[in-house]
Amino acid sequence: MNNQELQQQYQRGKRDFSELILLEIELLNLDLSDTDFSRSDLRQSRLGRTRFCRTNFTQCNLSESILWGTDLSAATLTQAQLREADLSGAILIDACLEQANLTKASLSGANMTGAKLLGAKLLEADCRSTADQRTDLGQVDFRGAD
Repeated sequence: MNNQELQQQYQRGKRDFSELILLEIELLNLDLSDTDFSRSDLRQSRLGRTRFCRTNFTQCNLSESILWGTDLSAATLTQAQLREADLSGAILIDACLEQANLTKASLSGANMTGAKLLGAKLLEADCRSTADQRTDLGQVDFRGAD
């Protein structure tokens, strides 16, 4: 499936894109909220500035993907692989990242207010603020995070 086919299916009402292999797909500046990408392989994808509010990414592989400015509010990323993903400026308000692997991920300027990171791996993750955006870690639950 390519990006055009995915967009057409979404516009027709399909929301279940679970267990798909979508390597290096480019989905920029779209609204794909309330979608299920659980157990899908989205490695090295370009998903910048796309809305994925309330989307299910459970056990999804998003390693090395570009997610800058992406709205992941209330998204479920439980056990997701986000190694070396670029989440700069992403909106992760109330997102569930429990047991997610964020090793070497860039979270610069991300808004993580209310995010749940229970058991998440944040080894060498970059959570610094940028010159024009402050990383918001307000009310983040880091219990058990590594």
